Amino acid sequence: MVQRKIINGNCAGAECGYRRGVTPLEEITERGRRNVESAKRTNAYVAIGIGVMFAVFAAVSLIIALVLVVVAVRVAGEVDQGAGLALGFVFAVGVFGLLFVALAVLLISLGKKGLRAIDRGQRLRATGVRGSATVLSYTESNFKVDGETNWRVVVRIALDGRAPWETNLNVPVVRGQGGRIYQGATLSVLVNPQDPSEAMVDFDAHG
Repeated sequence: MVQRKIINGNCAGAECGYRRGVTPLEEITERGRRNVESAKRTNAYVAIGIGVMFAVFAAVSLIIALVLVVVAVRVAGEVDQGAGLALGFVFAVGVFGLLFVALAVLLISLGKKGLRAIDRGQRLRATGVRGSATVLSYTESNFKVDGETNWRVVVRIALDGRAPWETNLNVPVVRGQGGRIYQGATLSVLVNPQDPSEAMVDFDAHG
């Protein structure tokens, strides 16, 4: 069977060429996966950018709070009421500064985590060894990022030439994929041949 050729994850039409061994479904799945990865990477960079912006806000807020503390201390002996109001304002600015710090840390960490997950997935798809994993147990999280819910899944992985082993996997699950995870289910996985403890579930695999 002859199918359309994929060039950089996209096909420009009939003129883009053809290749054997790739079914139309696999081509469509691959193109969709690349589009999702691109959107996730963009979201990660946006999160990091906003996090940096909050970090700047935090630095400015804390600097202002420190300056106001110095001013409040200097005037405390002269105008008690004014000093009290100033200290209250300093406290408010400091609270906002700490809030900005928390938001900055959260967004930057989420962005970096997202980029690492994308790079890890690409690396395992390029160099990983395909195996099968039997679900032993699972726990679903209520925390959702990029439309994905993180599931903690305990699996037993079977790989050619190696004895089966159990491990825990963090599996990002989009709507519609959760029904494929249940006790006794068999999932396709990609395993790092140099480090078998590193593995990922491949929902896009076609058998």
